[in-house]
Amino acid sequence: MEMRAIDDTCMARDVTPPLPPIAAALHDHLLRSHCSSCLRPLNLPHPLPHSACSAAVSYCSASCSAADLPLHVSSGECSLLRSRPLSAPTTDARVSLRLLLHLRRSSPARIGGLWSNREAMKEEEEVWGRVEEGVALMMSIADRRVSTEEEAEAAMCVVVTNAVEVQFGTGPGPVGIALYGPGFSWFNHSCSPNACYRFVPAWPGPVDPDSFRVSPAGEESALKAWICDENRLYDGFCRYGPRIVVRSIKPIRKGEEVCVGYLDLLQPKQQTWGKNGSSLGTLT
Repeated sequence: MEMRAIDDTCMARDVTPPLPPIAAALHDHLLRSHCSSCLRPLNLPHPLPHSACSAAVSYCSASCSAADLPLHVSSGECSLLRSRPLSAPTTDARVSLRLLLHLRRSSPARIGGLWSNREAMKEEEEVWGRVEEGVALMMSIADRRVSTEEEAEAAMCVVVTNAVEVQFGTGPGPVGIALYGPGFSWFNHSCSPNACYRFVPAWPGPVDPDSFRVSPAGEESALKAWICDENRLYDGFCRYGPRIVVRSIKPIRKGEEVCVGYLDLLQPKQQTWGKNGSSLGTLT
């Protein structure tokens, strides 16, 4: 799949609206210091904890708690955090659980229009070990919502293939990972990109699909997933997690493929590195 410009686009123009994630999660070491809904630092003297979770999952506001807590519990994430080995990383597995909660009826090969890349991953020992570790964690939950290992494996492959690391402003590093639908994940990566991406805080409300300045090109079955994804944008995939915006970094002609890079080349070098230097996500 690929994304192409639907009109001539000048430099430094947003080509997508702020897109909500399908699923997002904090990195394990930030669960006590950041809000598990918006992924921002906890600035309140008394954040709102979820007492049933031994990892002390907390929220910065009542609205963040209301947006995320039902997903935290019903996805099985809470049970996973209570039962996990202390040394086991859980971020991939937790995003996979949230993904399955949203997209339970999708095909294992292409969940929500996102390619799993499973066969290629099996040839990479380190990457496949990461997938297997996440599957084992998901299947270890006593009251798990995952039906089969195949379902867990498919979700993990989608997350490892498509999720990007989230970083805000000039923070010290990525705070977590987020998985976005075809509206973002179908942008290909290029060593000579004509677009970049940035994260903005979450807010309630739908996205206007008419604000897209790109459209997908590719196989028919995947395009159907795009239509489904676009329709769901009217209501928003979810009410939590950072939104992502793609913008041009050079003029783009109508019909030209739009490819993303990992750095915002329009910013000064120091600010660019501080903002994006360690937020290198995985896009295929």
